[in-house]
Amino acid sequence: RGLGSSGCFSLRRTPPRRRLAALGALPLAASAFQTYAHLLQTFPLVTKVLTSAFLFSVGDVIAQFKQSRQLDVGRLAKYALTGLGSGFFWAFYYDAVSDAVAPLAALPGAAIVASMVLEQFVWCPLLYGLYLIPLSTLLNGGALPEVPQEVRARLGSLLVANAKVWTPANLLIYSIPVEWRVGASNVVDLVWASICSDVAADCGADDADECSVSLAKLPAPSGPGG
Repeated sequence: RGLGSSGCFSLRRTPPRRRLAALGALPLAASAFQTYAHLLQTFPLVTKVLTSAFLFSVGDVIAQFKQSRQLDVGRLAKYALTGLGSGFFWAFYYDAVSDAVAPLAALPGAAIVASMVLEQFVWCPLLYGLYLIPLSTLLNGGALPEVPQEVRARLGSLLVANAKVWTPANLLIYSIPVEWRVGASNVVDLVWASICSDVAADCGADDADECSVSLAKLPAPSGPGG
């Protein structure tokens, strides 16, 4: 197996330029990681908030190109603004929940389970019901009296989608040091933000179609989830 007629291994050689490009990219990636880690330590809140806004924007671009080939810059700007606030709230939440479950640290897995329960059944209903859906409704031109109706119509499906996407990911996220949790959630954020942007874009819109959030909106997985 793998032997040519001469008895030597027959291997396809990678072109030298490609090998050099790949090797050259490694130090660049390591440098970018070190720079980001330094920013997290030096300017933690600003770094997390701007990261959230950037990822929400990327997620919205993904969602828009799933729907059409045209980019709505106005929608993108609105969602980036929503991402700024979301990053602010999540940065404080991760610190708060870490302190809240600290007494359970001695029990294997107890702190992780408690963190996930608090997120799904306490924090997410508050964040989505009091921030994400209301703000998105107002940014899309909806009136303040419409907010309660929008929350009732969309909160349930958004929480179901949250549980499907984030429960597996949170097993990892809540297992690592708190300062890296926002970073660890970045890959999942790209998928989740594309879901949230669909909801945010529809909130307050004059559209008879009901917004449906499900895993059907997720792009096909390209590797291990995260």
